[in-house]
Amino acid sequence: AQRREPPLAETLLLRNKHFEVRLSDRTGGIQAVTFHGQRGNRVSQQCGFRFERELSLPSDSPETTRKTHWAIPRLLHSQILETGPVFAAVETITEFLSPADNSPIGRTRQITRVDRLQPAIDIEIELTDAAVPVRGNPWLTGWCCRFAWDNEAASITRSVLGQLAGFRLERIESPDFVEIADGPQRLTILSDGRPWHRRSGNRMLDSLMQVEGEHQTRFHFRIEFDQPSPLRSAENLLSRVISLEVPQKRPKSTSAWILGLSARNVQLVQARWLHSAPQAPDELSLILSETEGLPANCHIRTARPPAAAWLVNHDRSHKVLLEIDRDAGTLVPLRPFQVREVLLTF
Repeated sequence: AQRREPPLAETLLLRNKHFEVRLSDRTGGIQAVTFHGQRGNRVSQQCGFRFERELSLPSDSPETTRKTHWAIPRLLHSQILETGPVFAAVETITEFLSPADNSPIGRTRQITRVDRLQPAIDIEIELTDAAVPVRGNPWLTGWCCRFAWDNEAASITRSVLGQLAGFRLERIESPDFVEIADGPQRLTILSDGRPWHRRSGNRMLDSLMQVEGEHQTRFHFRIEFDQPSPLRSAENLLSRVISLEVPQKRPKSTSAWILGLSARNVQLVQARWLHSAPQAPDELSLILSETEGLPANCHIRTARPPAAAWLVNHDRSHKVLLEIDRDAGTLVPLRPFQVREVLLTF
């Protein structure tokens, strides 16, 4: 008989071919992500509301007080939204209470989604029923999405102008991604263009969602595991497929270029069609950027092989002829973090 596999979604549980995602029965967020055949939790996640000033609360001992900056989460409801052969999703609704008097602050609706084949988790968050307006220092108070990992010594990098860079401070500006690398294991947090993050500990990161002056209530995060090129993942999340119409010698015909890059650590920054005289050859200008500090030999694949290809400088006063392979494409060598302009002639 054919072997039956467990469903992709159960109560507060998601799974795919790579890992299991266990959701918390207290916060409604991700309690643990465990890869099959491995021990240890790779990442945890939950929503949170932070007060600007620390609250002093009574504790079990009359001589001491308990202090906290955070509202108390309480899971109200969970349900399976989708469980099929490819996709699965679980919805959780969490209420946040003031630790001082248990008064309601607001609610979050979180949808955690997995794909059967991809080592990634999509998180959609909606803020509802806000009872307390967000006011105060935006770095210290408001709604945020909190992430935690195991190893305090893990290397943390972010994106700066489309390239990987480290940081040492508490406050982070990175609209593309934040990556946590622990040896061969890589954890990429994609914030869908929201740039503000704050480190709240050696192994914790708070991504700001709603602060004073902001009114957005819907947010999207994506967690990817062991992706070799995090900037490519960020570009795929932020950008849709773009078709560029090219003017033809026949006025009534239109077409589009499809460009392919063989190296995942090389990004296409800009593509421009250079208009020239009617009898002159067609020229396509491409600006390529190496993003991860690694040397790369990148092939540019085009729908039609170019007649010639050059590396050019900023004013096109110097040209270096490039090698063109009819099957592999145009070979462009790049040094770490190098930005080069390529001119293709057809």
